[in-house]
Amino acid sequence: MTLKKFKEYNLRSLSNSKGHMIARTLLLTTIVVCPLLGACAGSKDSSPTFPTVLIDRPVYFTNPDGSDTVATPGLYEVMPDGKSGLRLIPSQGHEGFAIQATPFTYEEELPSIVAIAVPDNVVLLRPGGTGLDAAGSLTQVRPRGIGSQHVSTSKIKDALTRYHARQHMIESLKEYPRLPLGQNDWQYQIDGRWMTETQALDYLARRGK
Repeated sequence: MTLKKFKEYNLRSLSNSKGHMIARTLLLTTIVVCPLLGACAGSKDSSPTFPTVLIDRPVYFTNPDGSDTVATPGLYEVMPDGKSGLRLIPSQGHEGFAIQATPFTYEEELPSIVAIAVPDNVVLLRPGGTGLDAAGSLTQVRPRGIGSQHVSTSKIKDALTRYHARQHMIESLKEYPRLPLGQNDWQYQIDGRWMTETQALDYLARRGK
């Protein structure tokens, strides 16, 4: 091999080496940066969010087929299920279930959808004055026609007052350190103690904040 050909061979090898290095760098950059920026196709989560309601004791509801189902204590995401039903989805990640609900109207003005428990019913209020009320019971033996009963306007107003006070207190939790427990579930450090959101809200309520 002549000196000239040797130099040309080295230049081609160096060029190919640089090309492979650049391609590899671009590939690695795409692999690492794409998930971090959420720029990959299909990575953006556009699913709607719905309000949550806390059920503090076992409550029996009626399934769409007329049978009974029980909601155990916990936090539930509440969403409409057809024109006359609700779907409760536990925050622990278990599969949700549908329950019967009665459509009704109300006069309060709300900027967004709200879910409240009044007292054993789960009520979903939508902006514009329409809502869905799922009648619940603490026992499986219920009076006839309970599925068509919904809470009074005065009880809804009282529940909304408590709801707004609770939301203000939830907002105040942002002042404290927190760690995730699960999806949309956090624990907070207040006065040197770690506690769940429910425990933190009760603690702040007793402390008078």
